[in-house]
Amino acid sequence: MDSRCSRWGSSPAGRSRARGHLAPHRTRPAPPSSICPSIPAPRFRGYPALSPDGTALVYPAGDAGSNRLYLRRLADPNPTPVPGAEGANTAFFSADGEWLGFLAEQSLKKVRLADGSEGVIAPYLDAVAGATWSEDGTILLARLPQGALFEVPAQGYA
Repeated sequence: MDSRCSRWGSSPAGRSRARGHLAPHRTRPAPPSSICPSIPAPRFRGYPALSPDGTALVYPAGDAGSNRLYLRRLADPNPTPVPGAEGANTAFFSADGEWLGFLAEQSLKKVRLADGSEGVIAPYLDAVAGATWSEDGTILLARLPQGALFEVPAQGYA
């Protein structure tokens, strides 16, 4: 028998507690509320990315053949489509949270979240397993199938 259980039953007060006879009118605390309500959107088609400040989530979703990225500010239950991110997956935020990088149409692209301006960072790129955007403006990405790591400047190639 568990030593905690044997202690409960060793005294009259303990036997009373064990049988559920607690002090009258005691109430249990309310269960914790959900921090993040469910995310309404079409089917998930990849992994979400959390913004550096923890206030937003970007995730790829859609029906077969119509994937796109959605931005969800955690204070707002309604997601919004990310402009220019049709067919996208493998999303990641810049270190300052102003930009979003993603893979779409076999290119590594970016979009500024404030105004929707877009750019191609690296064309003709596919099979990216994941990426991260450092403070110095370098994007480190892993390519499949070997898992090799590559560095790409966030401003793209001139």
